[in-house]
Amino acid sequence: MSLVRNVGRLAQQGARQVSTTSVCNAAKGDIHPGYFRLKEVQAKFQKPDGLPVHLKMGARDQIMYRVTMGSCLIGLGFVFKLFYDLSYPPKPE
Repeated sequence: MSLVRNVGRLAQQGARQVSTTSVCNAAKGDIHPGYFRLKEVQAKFQKPDGLPVHLKMGARDQIMYRVTMGSCLIGLGFVFKLFYDLSYPPKPE
């Protein structure tokens, strides 16, 4: 039984060591500059501007959103055309 406890304790200690970040332990000058860029992007997504998260990056996101919605509408039109064609097949002559 003590073997099981020791293995469990070692697993907890290993998880603790993996989950601690070097950012918390590092001095301000040792932090990678990409970390600060990441924090800026995260702050942009946290800003309460009323936009959904998939449109917060600006015009590029709006263009992709509209292209996706347009493709969905075109696909939906083809589905309805398919249903119509299957419901009313051409009469054999």
